[in-house]
Amino acid sequence: MKCVLLLAVLAGLLLVQALESGAEPSLLPGGVCPCTRELRPTCGSDGVTYANPCTLKCAAQAVQADPKTRGFELRVARDGPC
Repeated sequence: MKCVLLLAVLAGLLLVQALESGAEPSLLPGGVCPCTRELRPTCGSDGVTYANPCTLKCAAQAVQADPKTRGFELRVARDGPC
């Protein structure tokens, strides 16, 4: 039990360090995106308002991973809501 708790704490610390270093977000297994809850509305090229640029980048990775939408390039259309 102590090992599992220690591994969970270490994984959390690594995630926080990656987010603070400005590293590009990357989808985790299961489609989980390691973004903060910062509210900075960002309009995507698909006409959807994302909570922040990080969530838009994760959505773009999901689009590229899906064979049905792989050719579509999702990017920031402008700062602020659509």
